Amino acid sequence: MSYAHWGLGTTAISGAKNLIHIVLNNAAHESVGGMPTMAGSIDLCKIASGFGYKHVFKASDESQLKAVLSKAKRLNDLCFIEIKCALGSRSDLSRPTSTPEQNKIAFMKELGI
Repeated sequence: MSYAHWGLGTTAISGAKNLIHIVLNNAAHESVGGMPTMAGSIDLCKIASGFGYKHVFKASDESQLKAVLSKAKRLNDLCFIEIKCALGSRSDLSRPTSTPEQNKIAFMKELGI
């Protein structure tokens, strides 16, 4: 079992409220050439449910994402959302210039969280 799995279990049993756990799933290790991962052939929502997440959602387009985020925010409870993403990035994409904390804040702001 990987550390990621331990993290899912620990988070699920923590009793955390007002936490939305988001997984961006492109089913690949894109940063090292796009090598496929097992995330493309397993159901991450079932795994999250098995670890104890009461609220699990999946989105594969912007309208689905808006709907599940809206529902998750109203629940004010621990939620898991898998966002299915396409493989690929812009050809002009450069190395990050912002910190992970800055990325989190920008991402949350864009989602209206």
